[in-house]
Amino acid sequence: MSDSVWITLGREHIEFADDLARRWLESATSKNRPPTNGAPTDRKKAHKLDIIGARCEAAAKLYLNPVKWNICENIGGKIPDFEDWIDVKGRSKCTYDLCVQIKGNPWWAYLLVYGDKHPLYEIVGWCWGFEAQWTRITDPAGGRPGHFVKRDAPVMKPPKTLFNELRDRQRLDALAHEWTDGR
Repeated sequence: MSDSVWITLGREHIEFADDLARRWLESATSKNRPPTNGAPTDRKKAHKLDIIGARCEAAAKLYLNPVKWNICENIGGKIPDFEDWIDVKGRSKCTYDLCVQIKGNPWWAYLLVYGDKHPLYEIVGWCWGFEAQWTRITDPAGGRPGHFVKRDAPVMKPPKTLFNELRDRQRLDALAHEWTDGR
């Protein structure tokens, strides 16, 4: 897929994302919440993953703006990162595939973002959860099985199509609110 979008995080974005990652780790630690999906139990390794995740989400936020970022409500992955249907999958290396958990929501859009060229972030592409579930379950790293979708898989769509889908949904929501408020 050659339709990637590149986002550069500024110092303020990086500081915000790093603070967010610190808060995620503190929240998990204070609530004795164990890691999920085979994530590391070592605090330093977990924090490193949180930093990558938060920075990749920040890059996606900058690309998709305006979009609701569920940074405070989303503890434990019960809701998607953005709106009520977009989940960012940040990866530390551009050779890694989009990973959708075995029990991932089939109606969420999963957006692959690479963070290996920090402060440049590559918004690679996306697919629906049900499309990811068409791939067989594998466990390339051991202890973290899931549906791993290659960036050039036929189900992967360019970021622009997710951007357009988001805008269409926002317009429909605005029309629905306008119509119901006027009655």
